[in-house]
Amino acid sequence: MSRLRWLLLLLVLSAPALPPVRAAWRFNRAAVQTLAVLVGESGEAATAYAALAAADSGDCRAAWYRGFLDQAAGQNDPANNAWAAAIRCDRAFIPLLRARLPDSRAWAAYAVEAQPQAAAGWFWLAEFYTVEQPGRAIELLRTGLALDPTDGRAWNALGDLLAQSDPEAAIEAYLQACFNGDPGWNGCWKAGQTAERLGDYARAVEYYRYSRWPVARQRAELLEGR
Repeated sequence: MSRLRWLLLLLVLSAPALPPVRAAWRFNRAAVQTLAVLVGESGEAATAYAALAAADSGDCRAAWYRGFLDQAAGQNDPANNAWAAAIRCDRAFIPLLRARLPDSRAWAAYAVEAQPQAAAGWFWLAEFYTVEQPGRAIELLRTGLALDPTDGRAWNALGDLLAQSDPEAAIEAYLQACFNGDPGWNGCWKAGQTAERLGDYARAVEYYRYSRWPVARQRAELLEGR
């Protein structure tokens, strides 16, 4: 992009906005700042956009995007500080950071510390204990579900952890997944499968029929026919 086009874009994005839309303008500037660096624009443009990001430091989303700017500039500590500030500012950034850094236990622990009332942090941290310390993972998932009982994926994960040691509790978790969106059509199916392993075919038929998955419905018909 030519210097003239950069200048025009800067003038437009920096223009005063009416109070009701000022936050939206801050977000747009921050977003464009990030894209400018990530697509490999000139160093002059990166510097100009970084200055705009600093001016918008009071906006949670600007802090999030400023982290990308710092990372693109090779400044990892400032990037981490910016992302930490975004999480402290708004819990909505926890799932975004989890998507970007899914294997970082340190960030998951920080999310719980910074936003203990946000279920997303507890669910993220639970993933790291699933294999080595399943009991700890169960505790973390239950803490998160107490804060947000509508997360079907978390209920499904809890059911998987309970399936061997407490199948009845697993069925309850799977049914909660079933009644909360049934992501992947797993909750209703797994509830039916677990009941079937317990020899309770009547309940298995009932749970299979809760599912929208044709295979589960077919399994219900097969069991009922028997």
